[in-house]
Amino acid sequence: MSALTIDKTEVLPDLTGDQFHGIAGEGIDAGQAVYLDSTDHKLYLTNATTSASATGVGIALDSGVMGQPIRVQRSGDIILGDTASPEVGTIYIIGLNGELNPAGDLISGWFTSLAGVGMPNNKLRMNMFSSFQKVPV
Repeated sequence: MSALTIDKTEVLPDLTGDQFHGIAGEGIDAGQAVYLDSTDHKLYLTNATTSASATGVGIALDSGVMGQPIRVQRSGDIILGDTASPEVGTIYIIGLNGELNPAGDLISGWFTSLAGVGMPNNKLRMNMFSSFQKVPV
């Protein structure tokens, strides 16, 4: 399997979701997982290869470039759209560059961070959780 292909124009919040606003520290597209940097307090794309950047705080609902405000959904259901089509019941994890991967894609050297579970109607039931545990090499 591979990372979900998310069309940023299909990403929509669901009424069950908890959202917040933040400032982009780099270019971010709707549908990408983000983390909050503890130094400059800006949002950056998650990356499973380092502990800090694998700690996702949510999924971007807006696209923006460095310095722009964006909305981020941190819990509840999020609509990822027809292009992404998350598989119902599949657990999704933080991958590389803000991507969401099926848990089966987890490889040695990655930090295990959960993003959520695929739901009907092209949704992801979000539950961002970082274990701070690296898969042994």
